[in-house]
Amino acid sequence: MIFVDTGAWFARFVPDDPHHARLKAWFAANSEPLLTTDDCVDETLTLLMARKRPKLAIEAGLQFFSESLAQLHFLTRFSD
Repeated sequence: MIFVDTGAWFARFVPDDPHHARLKAWFAANSEPLLTTDDCVDETLTLLMARKRPKLAIEAGLQFFSESLAQLHFLTRFSD
């Protein structure tokens, strides 16, 4: 399992990020399961919004919360 942090997620979603092509290729070639946290998701979505990328933030959020990109680990569970 590979842990993926905010910087890699941001570069994966933003086409004009200098590392986008390399990360997109890595994600496409990777066969290991990925893991991220709710904090990384929060940071990534906040960064996308701060950089005026609301459409990418929505797209990323949908993929994160459906866990189609990675297993999502909640550092603090909300109580029901």
